[in-house]
Order: sequence, then structure tokens, then C-alpha cells
Amino acid sequence: SVQVNVNGNGMGGTSTSTQGNTPVSGNNYTCTSVLTDTEGFVSRLKAQSFDDDKLEIIKNELKTKCVSADQSYRMIKELTFDGDRLDMCKYLYDRMTDRVNASRLLELLTYEIDKEEFQQYMQSHK
Repeated sequence: SVQVNVNGNGMGGTSTSTQGNTPVSGNNYTCTSVLTDTEGFVSRLKAQSFDDDKLEIIKNELKTKCVSADQSYRMIKELTFDGDRLDMCKYLYDRMTDRVNASRLLELLTYEIDKEEFQQYMQSHK
């Protein structure tokens, strides 16, 4: 399996030990692989009628996978409700390989308060 260490600045960094999928210290999230079949994954999301089902797919299948900002954008775009979109912005940000591009997700949020919350999340989880 592939070990991918994700840290916010796109530069190298030290990995933290993890217990399950939760980092023990810092904000580094260690994945065992990256999502490769973006088209198939997004198609499966589109086939679901309800956000709850889409969220379940994302959370179950990306427990140990990392994603790019572009992949995250395409997944979040499939969600209907801003609250769900905000939650997924945060969830996927923690798994993002190119966090420098994460601010692109802000355009998927309708309300200023949600945008501010995600901006604060990005600042505190660099």
C-alpha cells in the first residue's frame, strides 16, 4: 500500500502516528491510497437521490484515501444542502493532497457565514 502524508503547505513534513483515522497530534492525515477513479466515484454519487446517501458513500469510501481539491470540488458539487457541503468541505480538506487549492471550494457555499467558517477551518488546520 502507498503511504501519503498530507500536510497543509504542500511541502514535505513529518508524519504523525494515527489511531484509526484520527491524527494523534497536529493536523496531518495519513492515507493509505489516493482516489483514482474520480469519474466512477462521482457517477455513483449522482446515482443517489439523497444527500445522506451521498455523504455515507463519501465517508465510507474515503476513510483511508486522499483526494485533490478538484476531486473534492466535484464531489461537493453533487450535494444539495449548504450544511452538508460545509461538512464535506472540512472532511475532504483534511484528506486533501493540494490544500493550497482548497479555497476553490468556497464558491460551492452559498452563505457568507458558511464561507467564513470554512476559511477559519482552513486557517486553523494548515
